[in-house]
Amino acid sequence: TTGAVAGNTSAFANAITGNYYALRSAKWYTYWKFKTGASVADVRYWIGNFSGDPSATDDLTTIPAYAFAVRFSTSAGDSTFKFVTATTTAGNTATVTDTGVAVAASTLYHVEIWTDGTYGYCQINGGAIISSITNVSALSLSGNYAGLLKLTTLANAAKTFNFYKFAYEQN
Repeated sequence: TTGAVAGNTSAFANAITGNYYALRSAKWYTYWKFKTGASVADVRYWIGNFSGDPSATDDLTTIPAYAFAVRFSTSAGDSTFKFVTATTTAGNTATVTDTGVAVAASTLYHVEIWTDGTYGYCQINGGAIISSITNVSALSLSGNYAGLLKLTTLANAAKTFNFYKFAYEQN
């Protein structure tokens, strides 16, 4: 549950205690299982793999971040999840691809994000596989990354989500 002040966050992050993982290969897989709260109005969800904290932004241009993630943000005008890939420094543009998966309140989602060594992919609830045009080889393989599911309230109202599972594999 977030606080009841706009900008407050609630998160699952495997990096809370410093448990970042270092990518040693350009081939990896992550799985997320979570349920949205009773309201998806005035929220920003980020689900995925990051080298920086994305909670204060919709587009990743304000933080130096490598990311393969899924976003839903009402401040960005989203009605569906977006697959966002970035191999950026602050000021660069991320690639945003519509998944076509509508976001609804109190709904369970299974999000898979992976790379094949060249490109990134995502799949939500077993639907269509969405590919990115961001080349994985541009990632800094010596950097530290965190698996993150972060909810930010964009209004003065507390928001909730239920987190069930995170899994990470690397080839």
